[in-house]
Order: sequence, then C-alpha cells, then structure tokens
Amino acid sequence: MTCRVNKSAMLIAFLLMGLFPNVVTYLLAAVLAGFGFGGLEPALQSMAVAIAPPERRGSANSTFLCAYDIGIGVGGGIAGVLISSFGYSQMFVIMTVFNILSVVIYVLWGRNHPSSFTYRRKHHLN
Repeated sequence: MTCRVNKSAMLIAFLLMGLFPNVVTYLLAAVLAGFGFGGLEPALQSMAVAIAPPERRGSANSTFLCAYDIGIGVGGGIAGVLISSFGYSQMFVIMTVFNILSVVIYVLWGRNHPSSFTYRRKHHLN
C-alpha cells in the first residue's frame, strides 16, 4: 500500500509539472514528489533486502543502493535529453508515461515476485 501511495504522489507531481506549469503547481508538485520519493526508496530497499538470506543482506543492500544511484544518474541524463528535444513540460509528461509503465510492470510481474510484500502476504511468509 505504501508503494502505491508514494508512486501515486510521484505520478501526480509529474502531471502537475507537465500540464500546469506555474509557481503554485511547482510548489505543490515539489511537496508531492518529496513525499513520494522519500517514502518509495525505503520501501523498495526493504523489499530488496527482505528476500536475502541473513548472511547476504549487506550485499543485497549495497547492490540495491548502487543500482538506485545508477538509475538516478541515467534518469537525469535521459531527462536532460528530453528537455533538449521537447522542453520541460513535455519531459514531465513523458516521465509520467514511464511512471505509469512502471506501475503496469509491477502489477503484471512485480507483485508476483518473492520480494513483493503482496507475494509474501499471499503466501503467508511475513
């Protein structure tokens, strides 16, 4: 549930910035993005570490954090290319599409993965 709420906050933030570019919506979007980003990262990290055996949790944690940092770096580069090609508003709309795509991927595949809390609850692993 937490991931869905945080993901929704990020989605709304991107839509606000892309469709209603003004100071008020930027401030509201900043609050929503901060809430979404601040809650999503620890939830994803706990999912990554939850399925690791106790002796591998340090490796799982460092692998997650490295991949997360690489994703932020690559995402920033992609955003820069989109801004150069289409402008800021369109970049946020395009990022919204990728945000929705990530939710679809999670619904179709991710929630059936053993790292998902939905999977763990369904199979009484918690």
